[in-house]
Order: sequence, then structure tokens, then C-alpha cells
Amino acid sequence: MEEFKTIHEPLLVAHHHEVPNSSPKFEQSYQIQSISQAKRVRTRRVWIVATTVTAVVLFSTAILSLFWLPKTISNAANVFQDDQEVLDCGKSPSEAREKGCRIEPMIYGWVPSACFYPSLSADFDALSDRQWYADYNMTQLLTREQMWEAEIVHVYTHYYHAEHCLFLWRKLAWAVENRLPYVDNKTLDLHHTNHCSDMVSHGREMPDGVNDVVLGFYGCKKLQWAVN
Repeated sequence: MEEFKTIHEPLLVAHHHEVPNSSPKFEQSYQIQSISQAKRVRTRRVWIVATTVTAVVLFSTAILSLFWLPKTISNAANVFQDDQEVLDCGKSPSEAREKGCRIEPMIYGWVPSACFYPSLSADFDALSDRQWYADYNMTQLLTREQMWEAEIVHVYTHYYHAEHCLFLWRKLAWAVENRLPYVDNKTLDLHHTNHCSDMVSHGREMPDGVNDVVLGFYGCKKLQWAVN
């Protein structure tokens, strides 16, 4: 089940109408408005293309790394040690803390320290670089400290979904490139990867949308090379 969803994504559409007979001042105002709408549409298209290209590059890097490691892996299914989560964070913030889990900003969830990569996560501190709210209408502003406590089940922000997807693809490539022993099960979730690919390629998130982000508790999976 998805940890969050984009609840509202306003459409930006350039409407073309014939300008009725009116004063020069009105016609000038109309032309300025039309130009502004056209710029917004072009900006959206550029964002979609740039995001899609970035996603393809990151995901392709991860896949190629899987098959071109110094020690060739003949079967991709054998990259993982069985299908068992060997580490977990429980089901509550207090339990996660007791297990030594860390907050992963770009998934707003707890992950075992074994599959938390500090240097990578430090570059994507989404809990501090934007405003978060405790309600859908965005009237109850949350502090940075409240976000890092990670105890509120539902939090809301404008822009998050696409960055979340791109971060997980980068995290997968990072783990494979550095032959790290553990990766969190969210990053390895194929269903979620398919969802992200669909969302990013269609540009379904806009900066002024509303994302409902749900607190998660994740586990680690051990990669095959870690036990050889």
C-alpha cells in the first residue's frame, strides 16, 4: 500500500479564445494573461522531461550495476538473500527507537541503521527544507523538530512525491555501486517502483498540489554478496 498520495493536482491548461471587441487596455491585459498561461505550460513540460530523463538515468544505472558487478551474478533473483527481512523497526516510533532505527526523510519512515546511508540521506533533507502541515487544508504548520520526531501518522506538503521516487532509485544505485550489505524493503519494492515510474513519466505532481504522506516502518534485506 502506498505511503502517501497526491490528493490534489491542479491542471494548468492554456485556453485559447477569440478576444471580444473591447478597449486596448483590456486586450493588453488579455494578451499578458495568455502569455503567462503559455509560459506555465512550457515550464510544466520542461519539468516533466527533465524529471523523466533523470529517473531513467538513475534507474538504468542501478540495473546495469546489477549485471556488471566484478563478480557476475547469473540470476538477478539471487541478488537477495532469500526473501526474508532480517532487520525491522517494529510498528511504533518508540519500538523503532529501541531497535536503533533511523528516520529516512525521503520516505518519512523508520529504517534499520544497517540500511540507512547517512551521506546520501544528508543530501535530501525534505523534513527541513520545506513546510509541512498536520492537516489537509495546511493551516497547522509543523516544526522541523516535530517532523524529525516522526510520530505524526499523516503529514502534508505541496511537493514531495516525485523527489521521493527519484531518491529511492538513487539509493538503489548507491547500494549496488558500493556493494552495501543491506537495502531497505521500500527501495526494493517492485510494485512501488512501477507506481513511481508511472507517476514520474506522466508528470502527475505539481508544486502546488497536496501530498498526504503517511509514516512508515521498514525493514532491511540482505544482499547476496554480503553472505558470500
